[in-house]
Amino acid sequence: MNKGYLTRLGVFVAVALVVTVLDLGTKEWAKANLARVDHPIPILVPAELDGKTTTDLLEWAGFGDAKSSKLRLLSPPLEVKGNEEFSPFRRLSQGEEAYYLFLDKERKYPPLMVMNPSREDLVQAKGEGDRDAWRAKWSTRVTTWAQACVDSHPFLDKEEVSQWIDEGYLHPMGFGTGGLSDSRTVKASETYLLTERNIEVIPGFFQFIYAENPGAAWGMLGDAPLWVRQLALQLLTLIAMILMVVVALRMPALPGHWGAVAALAMIMGGALGNFVERIARHFVVDFIDMYVGTNHWPTYNVADIGISVGVGILLLQMLIKKSPFQEKKES
Repeated sequence: MNKGYLTRLGVFVAVALVVTVLDLGTKEWAKANLARVDHPIPILVPAELDGKTTTDLLEWAGFGDAKSSKLRLLSPPLEVKGNEEFSPFRRLSQGEEAYYLFLDKERKYPPLMVMNPSREDLVQAKGEGDRDAWRAKWSTRVTTWAQACVDSHPFLDKEEVSQWIDEGYLHPMGFGTGGLSDSRTVKASETYLLTERNIEVIPGFFQFIYAENPGAAWGMLGDAPLWVRQLALQLLTLIAMILMVVVALRMPALPGHWGAVAALAMIMGGALGNFVERIARHFVVDFIDMYVGTNHWPTYNVADIGISVGVGILLLQMLIKKSPFQEKKES
């Protein structure tokens, strides 16, 4: 194994790891600091804030830029069992449009939102003026609570979900609730959910928001069936990563080719970061939003930056120099 080969390998691995770590780290930051209604940030009221206001609570939690009107008081957990019958129609008639499922006992991390499966059909039926068909479809349809959660989030394990529901980690919610005032008094041990928090970086142009992308870069294949997305994206990503490693290591050891090695490593790092996310939850977190007025560029993440910059470097090298993938001819 020659020195040039080892050097290329070292550069490739180092750059790829930096991009992957930056990508996964910034995604975790986005999950913990950015919120929307299907990804709320839970805030447990400590004893020292008993009797204080929601404004004080947000300041204490480090979210002073958020609005009290975007807070919701977490409802008590449902007294149901995971293997019990869940009738979507009956539950929706009681105002239960969705549910929050916590995956940690302390309720410190954002819960998963489980939609009542009959709600989407109801919205469509209202638009078409045919609520009778909706009633007929859902009045007899039943499933279990655990299965309803797994249907919303296929990466979950049904047995584990059933146990979480049995232990009281499933809470009802309605989309018409919320809108708390700045002067609302909070009590110790209450849990509030912050349902919207974006961070403006450059007003009118650049902000951080929370978004989930089930497809490829820029949202491609986002509407495809789950099995299609998983087969296409994971298989293509694996093939692409293997090819990039092979190409980077077989590339001629010429001074002008180090940029190409680094570019391939950036693409590799971005692909690996998104690959890990999709394996875990069937989607990737995007949080960088650039816009002008009401026109928004597709939300993206650090992995997308790494892939785009890497491709750009390769194209630039091929435009201003010879292809980095060819041996230098002797004159």
